[in-house]
Amino acid sequence: NREALEQALSQLKEQDSRMIRMQYYDGMTCREIAEAMELPLETVKKRQQRSLKKLRLALIALQDRKSVV
Repeated sequence: NREALEQALSQLKEQDSRMIRMQYYDGMTCREIAEAMELPLETVKKRQQRSLKKLRLALIALQDRKSVV
């Protein structure tokens, strides 16, 4: 749900969370994000890949905590 997603996003570094939001909430491409954040395109791609893995793990951890309660 949206609440769990927001909680998981808050566990990421601010810049990484912002990139994920820009891509998935705002519909921006990696190139657009790179331009907006003044970063190399490859940096954006690598950070997003890493951040999505962290986000996935955070969501799993949140789900596990809920099932224990």
